Amino acid sequence: MSATTINSADFDIADAGALGVFVDHISTSQKGDKIGKNKFIKGKHMQSSLISPPTSLSSSTSSVVSEEADDEKGKLFLPPRLTSSRVSEATSEAVSKETTSWIDIWLRILSRLDGKDKTAKVLLYSLRIVLIYASKFLQKQSKDNLSIILDKPNLRLLFLSPNLFLKFLSNFYITRFSGVISGLSIYRQLLRFGKTPLRFLKIFSNLKNDLIYTNQYGFKLGLQKIYENWFNETRFGEIIDFYYGLTDETLLLFKLGLLTDPKLRKFMGRHECISWYYDIILSLKKNLVKISNLNEKEASIKLNQQIKLRAKQMLNNLRAAHNANSSISINSSPLRSSPSRNREIITTTAPELELQLIQKEKIIILADIARLSFDFCFDTIDVFHLDHKVPKPLYYMFGVLSGTSALFKVYLGAKDELSNS
Repeated sequence: MSATTINSADFDIADAGALGVFVDHISTSQKGDKIGKNKFIKGKHMQSSLISPPTSLSSSTSSVVSEEADDEKGKLFLPPRLTSSRVSEATSEAVSKETTSWIDIWLRILSRLDGKDKTAKVLLYSLRIVLIYASKFLQKQSKDNLSIILDKPNLRLLFLSPNLFLKFLSNFYITRFSGVISGLSIYRQLLRFGKTPLRFLKIFSNLKNDLIYTNQYGFKLGLQKIYENWFNETRFGEIIDFYYGLTDETLLLFKLGLLTDPKLRKFMGRHECISWYYDIILSLKKNLVKISNLNEKEASIKLNQQIKLRAKQMLNNLRAAHNANSSISINSSPLRSSPSRNREIITTTAPELELQLIQKEKIIILADIARLSFDFCFDTIDVFHLDHKVPKPLYYMFGVLSGTSALFKVYLGAKDELSNS
């Protein structure tokens, strides 16, 4: 691999940040080492003739020894990865991440379908909680003075009587925001509307292909094909999505006034809760499997890092022992100005970057697990008819927490998109 010499004049050290300081240190050490170049090379050849690399090292240690043995040049070189252009790219990327404002992130969130849905969900259940407390407050208060204020508004009287002001505010909220709550509920269902016919066509197409296969290759092979295609998690998830979408979109038709049968509405409402319950459980299972796989991957990367670190420590101990027994003294440490050491500093960042990506993915999955957990609590109340035992504010609070967790997941995705763009 070709190497590139870095001069400190190619870029501004202050602009390059930590990478610039590292390159400036390398360039300065190059100038200082030119005087003793011949002496260093002679000493190195004499040391290599006296000291032979041990043959009983592990594979990890041998790879490190081979990297050090390949460096036969006295002049320091840096891998092409750390050039002035790469430093400027890293600096500009850091600046772009810092300048990403919350306004840009929210614009990106509201431009996405899931962002609109989750924002409306948080607002919807928050308004419902306030509506409950406003209704309870009005029920406990007399409405004698309130009727006078509603007929002839008097700001002076409202500010002089805090209790009357709260009654007026509660009545205003109930009369004006009840329609907003109903509109937000319909808006969320409209965002989900239209997928059910496509889901049905997909299921029907898969079933048709399996029946054609059975007709061509016989009942036994066809039955085996149907078992493989339909008795798995993916197909089960598609059926649940169709089941939930059918009930949800049918209830939307009732809200729009296109359907009026009360028995059908009650039936669809009941099965909407059940189908959503199945979907929540299946999604929780998938996310828990993802978290388990990421934890195993993270543990594997950390184990490899520990093995490499121990191999380096063994190599340094062996070199220290050989240098102590050798009669040749070298001013600079073998690991101080080695080109492979420079490669090592850069290449070891790859596992760290991979660990950072794993951590980001784990945060997103954990946010989704939190959302599904709150949805599970919310829907459990409906499935098992616990609405008379659970307070309404707590019931709606599960909806607020679910929407907040989902909105946090969308926020992370939007922020990452803006940082990478």
